[in-house]
Amino acid sequence: MKAGPTLGVGATACVMALVALLASSARWPRGPQGALLPEAQALGDAGSDRVREAAADRAYGAVEVALQAVARADPAARPAALERVRAACADFVREHGPAARAEDLATAGRTWLQLAEEHGPAAQARAVKTLEALRDLPPALASALAASRARLETGPGRPEPAWQVALADGELRAGDLAGLRLLSFWNAWNPHCRDLLRNRLVPLGRRHPALTLVHVGLPRQEDFSRQRAFLSAAQAPGWAAFDADGSCAAAFGVEGTPTLCLVDAAGQVRVHGPGLQVIDEVERFVRAATQH
Repeated sequence: MKAGPTLGVGATACVMALVALLASSARWPRGPQGALLPEAQALGDAGSDRVREAAADRAYGAVEVALQAVARADPAARPAALERVRAACADFVREHGPAARAEDLATAGRTWLQLAEEHGPAAQARAVKTLEALRDLPPALASALAASRARLETGPGRPEPAWQVALADGELRAGDLAGLRLLSFWNAWNPHCRDLLRNRLVPLGRRHPALTLVHVGLPRQEDFSRQRAFLSAAQAPGWAAFDADGSCAAAFGVEGTPTLCLVDAAGQVRVHGPGLQVIDEVERFVRAATQH
């Protein structure tokens, strides 16, 4: 016996649309007052869900096309290509978020958050608000949303959040420090963290002793003793600290290392972002703030 033809996405959507149409008609078995019987209602709901899922699958194609265009774009065309990605991801989440596949929603949502953040606080706040309205977010997207929300609340110009980290012989809290301070979130296994520490942060701390450096090690694939040993070998000025439970990183919305957070003497966050991208800005601010 020959197998029947396999329906493509478009044909499947047509079939599901027909199911949804039938679900709203009088052909479905109904009770005395005309209400759909439970078994008919369940089948109708399932058909409607399948229609929405198929529509979400098709809509995600626009996101994929936009992402592929960025990879092919030359440097001059890349900003416009990224803007199309942002718009495609935003439209997909708004229109199809509840029905989308978890992996598609996670990709579109995280990409939208990242690009919206680059647009500024207003765009970031809109993305955060939209995603907060969705239920049962995929874990990766829920984590990215929490981090983006924290960065929105602790970004440049915002007050320093409450935080505490472990030391070799105690704890260090935000209220324990006065003056200009720089929190460097890092891992000893990360070559970018090691290079940033040796080549930029150690010289920065030595040139500006008024700056308090707090090297906040994150518990990713290593323990505090290894991080302390590396800092000691590098003769790094400042505090060697360990964020054992991740609460300090969460307070600042840190998702990866290296990340730098510069806080001024008034307790206002002045610079916040990926270490390699913001180190020049950190150095300029520290230089200006410590000039006599």
